[in-house]
Amino acid sequence: MRFLVLIILSGILWADPVVSSVQGNDSEVIFLAGGSDKEIIIGQQDRLDVSFTYEYLDPSSDYGSWKNFNLSYYQKYSKELTLVYQVGFFNRNEGSATLFSLGGYKDWTPSLYTFSQLTVGTDSEYLPRYRLDHDFYYKFGERKQWVGILGFTYIDYYDEHSDTIASVGMTYYAPKYNLTYRFFANNSDPGSVNSNTHLLSMGYGAEKEFWTYLDISYGNQAYQSTLIPGGLNVDNDAFDSKLSHRHWLTENSGIFGAVGFFNLNDGYDKYLFQIGYFKEF
Repeated sequence: MRFLVLIILSGILWADPVVSSVQGNDSEVIFLAGGSDKEIIIGQQDRLDVSFTYEYLDPSSDYGSWKNFNLSYYQKYSKELTLVYQVGFFNRNEGSATLFSLGGYKDWTPSLYTFSQLTVGTDSEYLPRYRLDHDFYYKFGERKQWVGILGFTYIDYYDEHSDTIASVGMTYYAPKYNLTYRFFANNSDPGSVNSNTHLLSMGYGAEKEFWTYLDISYGNQAYQSTLIPGGLNVDNDAFDSKLSHRHWLTENSGIFGAVGFFNLNDGYDKYLFQIGYFKEF
């Protein structure tokens, strides 16, 4: 079975590879993209994140286990621009592969900022050939406590598949917590097959202390399988949940981790475990 996994870097969880069941071809989407809580994601200093993720799939006889080692560096290039450099090393039954990403957060006005990212993967069955992400974020309200989100993504794979994704959402900020809802609409080619996903995120904590996030996403994954002559449309419901925690042990360093569960109807269950270390400069 071919696994074409979307890697989006979800800013909702500090740009660690996090599972979000938006959709892929034969697998769930893993997001590597920007999020509305920019100050939480990038902090106030340069930062290095190092993490290891282990995912156990059931039935394991068919899918095995997935392992990923990820490095992320956030550079405060200027007051208005933060650059994000990332590399991920993946190991699965289908073989090993590497993913490279370069992105940036840019403040345009006191209310408007954007996140843009280019991602390139080595030749494999489960990473994209390249991926382009661009998100707009607009802050409004008396205390700028609301952030509107509009996002666009294009992904090209090493086979004939490609995905075009549009998303809209909203984040609300209170002094120690935030709530996010985001809707993703995906069009997969060949076949122009449509699907969608809903993402809910709840965060609690404070900078230099800790951040805890619960993310829940649900929807369907649909694409046209090219393994069957003439093509066959595949459409499966999916559900994903993830609990993540980031904790400062000193003024400028700490640990983070996550546990998660993903279910693909008529496919498999997946259990995620992640551990990481971060250092601010």
